Amino acid sequence: MDPVREIIETVFPPLAQQLGYVADLPQSVEALMKEAQVLKSKRGDFETDREEAIRKRLRLSNQTQLRNWLDEAVLVEMEVDSIKSEFDLGRATFNWAGYKLGKRVAEKLQIVKDLNERGNFDRGVASSAPPRVLEMPTASTRGQTTSEKTLEEIWGHLHDDDKGVICVYGMGGVGKTTLMKAINNNLIGTHDFEVVIWIAVSKDLNLKKVQKEIMERLGLNLDDNESQKKRREKIYEGLQSMKYMLILDDLWQEINLDQLGIPEPNIHNRSKVVITTRFVGVGNSMEADAMIKVHTLTWVESWNLFLDKAGEAALVTGIQSLAEKVVMECDGLPLAITVVGRAMRWKKKQQLWENALRALKGSAPDIPGMEPKVFLPLKLSYDHLEDDKIKICFLYCSLFPEDYEININELVRYWIMEGFIDNVDDLVDASYKGHHIVERIKDACLLEEGCKGEKYFVKMHDLIRDLALWITSSSNQGRKFMVRAGVGLKEPPQKGMWRDVERVSLMGNWINCLPFTPDCHNLVSLLMRENPICVIPSNFFTLMPTLQILDLSSTSIVSLTVSSSLVKLRALILRRCENLREVPLLGKLKELQFLDLSYSGIRSLPQDMGNLVKLKKLNLSHLEELRTVPCRVISRLSSMEDLRILATSIRWAKESELEEENGATLSEVATLTNLSILKISIGDFDCVAQDVFCQLWLTLKRFIVSIGLLSAFGYRLSCAKQVLLYGCNYNAHWVKVILAHAEGLMLRDTAEKHVSHLVGDSKSLRTVVIRDCQEMECVINWSEVEQDAPCNVDELFLLELPKLKKLFAGELPHRSLWKLKILDIRQCNKLMSLFSSEMVEYLDQLESTPTTLVEPPSMLTYTGKASFQSEERRSELHSEFKIVATVHQSADAAGTGLWACGDCLNPCVEVELNNYRGITRHLHRNQNPEWHQIFAFSKEHLRPNLLEVLVKSKDVVKDDFVGKVSFDLSELLLRVLPDSPLAPQWYKLENNKGEKVQGKIMLAFWMGTQSNEAFPGDLHPGTVTLSQEGIAHTWSQVYYSPKLYYLRLHIHKAQDLVSSHKGRVPHAAVKVQLGDQVQYTRIDCSANPVWKEELLLVVSKPFNEFLIFIVEDCYRPNMSQTLGQKILPISMATERSEHCKSTEARWFNLKKPFTYNGYEEEVNYVSKIHLCLCLDAGYHVLTESMDHISSDLQPSTKHLRNPRIGILELGILGVRNLIPLKAKDGRCSDAYCVAKYGSKWVRTRTVLDTCSPKWNEQYTWDVYDPYTIITIAVFDNCHLFKKNAGGTPKDQIMGKVRIRLLTLEMNRVYTHFYPLLLLQRSGLKKMGELHLALRFTCSSWTNMISLYLKPLLPKMHHVQPISDFRINFLLHQSLISVAEMLAIAEPPLWKNVVEYTLDLDSHRWSLRQSKVSVFRLLELFSLVLFLGRWFNDVQNWRKPVTTCLVHVLFLVQVHYPKLILPMLFLKLFLIGAWNYQFRQRNPPYIDARLSHPEGAHPDELDEEFDTFPTSCTGILLQMRYDRLRSVAWRIEKVVVFLAAQAERVEAILSWRDPRAKAIVFLFLFVMVVFLYVMSFRVVCALTGLYLLRHPRFRRNRILSIVLNFYLRLPTKSNVLIEVLNTPSNRSCLPWDLNYIYQ
Repeated sequence: MDPVREIIETVFPPLAQQLGYVADLPQSVEALMKEAQVLKSKRGDFETDREEAIRKRLRLSNQTQLRNWLDEAVLVEMEVDSIKSEFDLGRATFNWAGYKLGKRVAEKLQIVKDLNERGNFDRGVASSAPPRVLEMPTASTRGQTTSEKTLEEIWGHLHDDDKGVICVYGMGGVGKTTLMKAINNNLIGTHDFEVVIWIAVSKDLNLKKVQKEIMERLGLNLDDNESQKKRREKIYEGLQSMKYMLILDDLWQEINLDQLGIPEPNIHNRSKVVITTRFVGVGNSMEADAMIKVHTLTWVESWNLFLDKAGEAALVTGIQSLAEKVVMECDGLPLAITVVGRAMRWKKKQQLWENALRALKGSAPDIPGMEPKVFLPLKLSYDHLEDDKIKICFLYCSLFPEDYEININELVRYWIMEGFIDNVDDLVDASYKGHHIVERIKDACLLEEGCKGEKYFVKMHDLIRDLALWITSSSNQGRKFMVRAGVGLKEPPQKGMWRDVERVSLMGNWINCLPFTPDCHNLVSLLMRENPICVIPSNFFTLMPTLQILDLSSTSIVSLTVSSSLVKLRALILRRCENLREVPLLGKLKELQFLDLSYSGIRSLPQDMGNLVKLKKLNLSHLEELRTVPCRVISRLSSMEDLRILATSIRWAKESELEEENGATLSEVATLTNLSILKISIGDFDCVAQDVFCQLWLTLKRFIVSIGLLSAFGYRLSCAKQVLLYGCNYNAHWVKVILAHAEGLMLRDTAEKHVSHLVGDSKSLRTVVIRDCQEMECVINWSEVEQDAPCNVDELFLLELPKLKKLFAGELPHRSLWKLKILDIRQCNKLMSLFSSEMVEYLDQLESTPTTLVEPPSMLTYTGKASFQSEERRSELHSEFKIVATVHQSADAAGTGLWACGDCLNPCVEVELNNYRGITRHLHRNQNPEWHQIFAFSKEHLRPNLLEVLVKSKDVVKDDFVGKVSFDLSELLLRVLPDSPLAPQWYKLENNKGEKVQGKIMLAFWMGTQSNEAFPGDLHPGTVTLSQEGIAHTWSQVYYSPKLYYLRLHIHKAQDLVSSHKGRVPHAAVKVQLGDQVQYTRIDCSANPVWKEELLLVVSKPFNEFLIFIVEDCYRPNMSQTLGQKILPISMATERSEHCKSTEARWFNLKKPFTYNGYEEEVNYVSKIHLCLCLDAGYHVLTESMDHISSDLQPSTKHLRNPRIGILELGILGVRNLIPLKAKDGRCSDAYCVAKYGSKWVRTRTVLDTCSPKWNEQYTWDVYDPYTIITIAVFDNCHLFKKNAGGTPKDQIMGKVRIRLLTLEMNRVYTHFYPLLLLQRSGLKKMGELHLALRFTCSSWTNMISLYLKPLLPKMHHVQPISDFRINFLLHQSLISVAEMLAIAEPPLWKNVVEYTLDLDSHRWSLRQSKVSVFRLLELFSLVLFLGRWFNDVQNWRKPVTTCLVHVLFLVQVHYPKLILPMLFLKLFLIGAWNYQFRQRNPPYIDARLSHPEGAHPDELDEEFDTFPTSCTGILLQMRYDRLRSVAWRIEKVVVFLAAQAERVEAILSWRDPRAKAIVFLFLFVMVVFLYVMSFRVVCALTGLYLLRHPRFRRNRILSIVLNFYLRLPTKSNVLIEVLNTPSNRSCLPWDLNYIYQ
């Protein structure tokens, strides 16, 4: 061999090198292993040095270079081990496999040598690493319970792996920095983080300064000339392999962690980023995982802190009471308490303390350090508010008294009257915007929210109020606000104090006279409410020419004379002026827009009141003395938007009466075209014309119409549109017209027997209250209402109806009242039934049914056809019988106590059967205890025939046994539905000797099945060790997915957009936001842009969310500025179920979020946007991947849904051979099942600590389409026991089964074990076998067969299809909506459970799934390949008999062509009949062979489980990218081949090759003549015989002439642009290219 090789090396050197790969393979492998051993030794030394440096807190000089070298060495060692294993198998000899292996060994040997050479770098220690935690000086929080609780909450989140970004927020000076310093210092003694970095950001964010501080903290080299990108890379490199904690203190705006170079904190690196801020919006914008509010101190904590700072001076007699008042003024703010305490330290003069108290109450910073250390830091929060309008709204809150609970609605009304809220369409929109401003101020921690009942209020912290008053009094223009509210004044402030003020608040004082005329030419608002003022002098307002707001509510004035100086008055509030009788000359107030006379003593309205043409709001409610309204007064108020005439004694004139004599008619109200809010009382039916209000209800956004007597107004509904009826029969047509638009109805004290005629046309009713109707026998008679009329009712209250016998009468419409959530029935003594069984099926949203009946609850039954199953069906579905024991209560025979043991008795009951037992809760010192608990034991536990119930006391000294009762199981009663529940009985207690003792116990026990009503809430023996919270997670439950709709948004155009940069045309785009869903339109460069785009969003019922349309000026890449925005409720969208129904677009005014050029600037334009909102109810909202076929294909709207075709019954029996997932905890598995079909989810109970759980639970679903699947998944419950403070465990996945309903035979019970297969990173794993019983019963064959001829999805999907890109986006959003809704149920279905059941990640690409798709395609084409091989055998006469028969059949069919199709279909029929014997006996499940998990490379599986975006980096990512390129190259080759064939076909009729075209022309001409002359049958016969001719008549076996000619036709490959080929650098790659290209 050697001489031959020498000759080859001399003559052909390249060939010798290739030959050496095979000949020198053993020597090459040996050399490779030696070099690999050297590499492994170096790697071990390097890792030892690095670990030693980490242990000693030292930093290596070449840490980055070393880490990269180690990562590359690990990959190379893995490849070497793979080569060695392949060589040891002995497959590589002198063949092609040996050549490939030898080449790999040579290449890998060179890589290892290069790596060893590069490993000869210096690995010395350059410097010591920075300290892990820097201790920071801080004040102690010891003894402050509030601060300690907040510390514990922050500490718990730091140890929660799911919390990456934590936001600590609160008002300025509340102690956020102090708490975080304490956290920082507490970390010194722990090893929770490798480094803790503290950065004080402050208001002026400097990204470069922050980066430098981080680099200094990490000990990185600093260079002032470095770019931000370079610093970012250094920081990222220094932190990516560390578990760090970054504290950003005093953050005022969002900071991009990626720009800083901070790796994202996640569950893998377990790092944390903690921010402290004053603004909630900062935490929201940074997507904080936890929001922690820091509260002010309590009184005791404040006093202790103040004593610590002020010293013993605060305890001196005579000073202590003043010191306590000083502390109260600080209102728990640590910063203020510290500053004031230090300023008053060792000051023992009472006068100094009096002056300090005066300064705090007067908002004057006379105390040393108060202004620079308290007011100025707090003022930064005020300065950070977005615009001047929000700032003045905040300052306005200081006009109310100290600690005043400001009603939010009242505050917003003041803002609207002041004109702070502009750019709105009407008062309703202004109210919405006002509430938004309240939220903005609350987010800045400048207002505190509270609630009393259903009323929400806000409060100002005392120091925040002092800050606001300090701001208004420290302006260079002099004093603007004068606030003396709630300070007990008996006289108004001195005359000189009124000068130059703009707003005066004297509310809540004891002022009873106004002795002088104040000189205040700049006064805008005067608030004098809640003062006992009797008379206001006529000259009091003389020197107030600019007064606009006058509030005299709750005063004792008798009359108010309007003077000429009040011509600019915009708002006059005289609410609750009970002595007020008249307001003469009211018509002179031409500018008046708001007038409130409610709850006053007004007896008549002046005739000149009609001159108030600018009046927008008029409140005349609760005027008991007012009888009439002058005629032609209301109709002249053309600007009226809000009219309230509720609960009055006004008698409206009839249309036929003279208006001058009888006052105004209701037709005047109907003429107010701008009206959006109407609240009115109508006492007489005759005063209302039939059609007077027909058009009015369409434009009203809110209304309350009260018809009847005054006493009906003690009960108000929460709806925006409501009707209150009281005292008589209501058959008038106009009442039904109002109810057709109403959302709420209250009916009281009428003689109606039912309300069918009232709600017959009311499809928008949501709340119905019926009270004190003595003759009512039923609520609705279904025969008198329209289809779906009351279907939207979600709240029904039935109160004091003595003759009510049943709720409904008549034939029940389909899914009536299916939205009902609350049913409240009280004092309906004759009510015997609630719902029929058909109706119960639709009441899936019913939340609570509080009933108060005179009869016992057992009298309340279901009526209608009983719903039960036969014993045959039960046995088929494997029901499991159980022993059920109900423990009710205990007592002695005399009723004085259980037994004579005194007060030390702590009773509990133990129910024992075999070795299983259940224990009730302990009741502390209770001699007549009541438990009402249920225990269930499986039939498998019935080995002994004795059931014992033992009563014990937890605190008995000698023996805790008190008594027991024993039962023989042979005497148990068998109870199956529809048997009624067993009544409990009293049993006497016995001691261990069988002797009777004092006391008895009430019990009921029976043998039943899981279908008993007591089964879902019973306690099983395994739940003894669980807490109450853990027991709740074991219960079975039924859930329903939310009702989802597609919301279609047509964004047409906008008008009059103005850019903030003068002279530049705005680059406008629209941003639409709904919760977490955000979409954008394209950019249009115009002041009047036209988009004409459609956007789709997913919404769910009830539609209580708001859409936000933001028009942005995208003046730079990634930079935009808001030009205007509009907030619209989803409820205003029009619902449509057909494509032909068009929805009209509307113009909406855009609101300017900012005001430029100061507060005084006037906006002379109104920007508008043209929108159309539509709820597409004709679509099916996808919540499951269509790759597996959805379990629900019904449209959102009910009336388009298919009728029911059958019932699907599922019995979840159990699992066998389950793999224990909690073996390390000493447990097996706590398994439960989740089944999903349609919108219904079911969850079985959790069977504890077993590898063979048995559930034996049965569920049913209505089937509307057989082309659906049911999914059953198994999970391991990880929420039974309390974890550590930071733990939020996830239920472990154990596999799932999918069954197609199309594969099920009708009325057949399938009982089968289905394997639970779970694909993991390590490969396919069998978790166990799921035992199911399944039956599909068809109720209508006609409907089911007709479905096979209908489209799969609703009509709208085909008439107006949605693109695949949008479908994927909407699918993701709908999955999130379903997961969020089910996660808040009880017990919750956790997010990972829902995502796994619905296949959230099924859209991700993986190489294994791509191979599976190719194999599936090849398997389908196998028939074509089989036919090709068969025809080749026939053509080559390999089976002469078959070939002869084919000749005969071919000639027969040519001669009789009409037999071709019949014979084809006969052949297909016979094939189908033959395959019937091979049909599947059980429903198909997961096919492991088809999925090819075993043939997948380990890295392919690892890539399949990788996150999106990818979490891998470095060489591994490069290898996967190259592999993806190789796959794409192969696909590209196939596409190029197909394109070339298509171009050759095109070239047949083109003149690209003139010679080929001439040949084609000649051939075509010959064929025309030949086919014209010859018969078509002869042509077919000759063609067939030529193709089937014997091989001896074929000259050669090369390609045919036609194929040769076709392959010579030209393609367009020569005209394509070619890429310059760069040489491949395969020799330096650390992975095997053969694996990539295989």
